[in-house]
Amino acid sequence: MPSCESTSLREAAQVAADYPPDIISSLSNNAPLTESEVKAVRSFRAAPAVALAKIREQIEGLERHARDLKEEAALHANKVKACDMILAPIRRVPLDVLREIIHHSMPKHPAPSRYHGPLPLGRVCSTWRAVVLSSPRLWTTLFLAIQSPTQLEQYIELVKEWFSRAKGLPLSFYFYFTRDLWNARYREYLAHNLKVFLMSITPAITHVRRLGIGCPRICNIRQCFMPVRWDLRELERLDFLSSRAYCSEYLANFDDDEIAAMGAVTLFDATPSLTTAVVDQVFVSASELPDVLPWSQLTHVVISKGIYVRHWILTMELCTQLRTGDFIIVASRHDLLNLSAASPRVHAHLENLVIKLERSYDPRAVFNNLLQLFHLPNLVTLALYFGIANDHVGALTNDHEGIQLLGSLHALSISGIDLPAAYIHRLLDETVNLRELSVPIFSNTPGDLLLEAMVYGNTRRSSDNNYSIGSNILPQLSVLTLVLLAMPNPEETATLGTMLLSRCNRVLPANCQPLTKVVLVLPARSGSLAHTLELDLEQCEAAGLQVDVQKLDDEEEFPRRRLAPFKGWNPYVYLTLPH
Repeated sequence: MPSCESTSLREAAQVAADYPPDIISSLSNNAPLTESEVKAVRSFRAAPAVALAKIREQIEGLERHARDLKEEAALHANKVKACDMILAPIRRVPLDVLREIIHHSMPKHPAPSRYHGPLPLGRVCSTWRAVVLSSPRLWTTLFLAIQSPTQLEQYIELVKEWFSRAKGLPLSFYFYFTRDLWNARYREYLAHNLKVFLMSITPAITHVRRLGIGCPRICNIRQCFMPVRWDLRELERLDFLSSRAYCSEYLANFDDDEIAAMGAVTLFDATPSLTTAVVDQVFVSASELPDVLPWSQLTHVVISKGIYVRHWILTMELCTQLRTGDFIIVASRHDLLNLSAASPRVHAHLENLVIKLERSYDPRAVFNNLLQLFHLPNLVTLALYFGIANDHVGALTNDHEGIQLLGSLHALSISGIDLPAAYIHRLLDETVNLRELSVPIFSNTPGDLLLEAMVYGNTRRSSDNNYSIGSNILPQLSVLTLVLLAMPNPEETATLGTMLLSRCNRVLPANCQPLTKVVLVLPARSGSLAHTLELDLEQCEAAGLQVDVQKLDDEEEFPRRRLAPFKGWNPYVYLTLPH
């Protein structure tokens, strides 16, 4: 890098070459100029001044030319951009394909919002608007969170316009009143507006096949439906969503004459196609339950919040055509142990039953008492979830009676609590047709006893010597899910491997099917256990067994798939923006 001194010398040399001595002398000091020096400077300045003027003139000409070129380029750019817009890939998509793309881009819960659903797509351009408006499928589903009864007039027009665009296709309509009618001060005003809303949208919902009605306390709006006469002949599924169950405090807001004048809700009497009901909370008393829905024609019933045993029994008795039932039951030890029936009611159509019990009792009481109330000859799938036990019952007599109900089962899942090992063995002995099994192991009872009993070709006595464990139990089992409630020791892991290997060998006992898949659900804090188990079961995988090791992250030990009320919609998240 040159020094500052060398740079100064070069600049001085350049000045000496370009300037005459008189100019250089005048630049080196501030002394007053003589007349001759003034003339010399003016004479020297004339030539570069003329040259500078010419250069500046050339620059201005070039700048004008550049501006002209830029303007010309902008014109060409606009033409190119216009052509590119015309040639854009989306412009070459046929309208019927565009219609399908828009249909598949719809949110799970279409609502009249500025940000999702068909409304914003209709604002892209006139063509897209025409496509959206001419696509009836986009307007067949509406989730409406009614936030303010003062805006009900807007909601009336919104519902009518929305469903008119569906052109007679089957409809799904879910509406939730976010404002409760609990406050007596506003009850009459709100109830009047809601009645007007419900009656005014009558012509718009003739083709509704799925209907959802919700409110913080749905029992509070029941009187609003009294005068409503909807044509629901096409209705197939009905959902009720509520954050609170039926409560006696509600009736305290009415006098005896008002309660008597309420009468029964007859809106759903004429629903010949209704087969499915999903209820988030029981919103009527047991005496009113038979009059709310046409239970005798329902084939699928889900009650996803706790109901009392008496409600469940009544529901089962009313649903004579039930094929799938999914219930959460609140029952005490006293409730279960005091159940009795002269003869079991026959449920010839029931194929799938899911029961979750929220309170504590010996789980054997479910088989011995609860399930004994009904004869279920065609039951194929049974899933039981037991709440956390905080009390216990004594030894039950005849604790094998309920087990005899399980001979037709193809799938059984038990989760939430341990059954006694001997009891599980008896269960497995009886379920000879079982294809899928899900059970918890390695908790309070030795898991290796259950695993040893499941080894093909193994026969042994029970721990109390009261019975023999049959050889080759569960001969049809193909899918096994084990929820590990505690960490297995090396001996238990070895027993697990032996059992699985015996069921996936190429040479199997006569009339026995191979195990094709095992799912091991580990505790959330299982560390490296998953990797260890996978290594231990490599021999089973080599024999063709599919091994899936998972960790338990949910509060429920065996999450179950269920029909969610309102298709899982949260009306407080997807707020409605009326137009």
